[in-house]
Amino acid sequence: NMKITKTQLKQIIKEELKEQYDAELTPEQQQVEELSYQLIDAIDAMGRSNPNLTDAYINLFRALKSAGVAIDRVAMLA
Repeated sequence: NMKITKTQLKQIIKEELKEQYDAELTPEQQQVEELSYQLIDAIDAMGRSNPNLTDAYINLFRALKSAGVAIDRVAMLA
């Protein structure tokens, strides 16, 4: 089971976004990118998850799916 650092994950996400869109990110996309890094930091600080957060996780995945993110493909990269 290979583990990657938070910095490596950020770089992978940035590279994948640039490759996928092959252009500069819009201000809205830049905001999503920045907030995703903040979410990663918050999850790292949280440590072990709480089952009471399940609804929040489901809502996050629904929002990603609604935005056209191929969740299954992204999960394969994780």
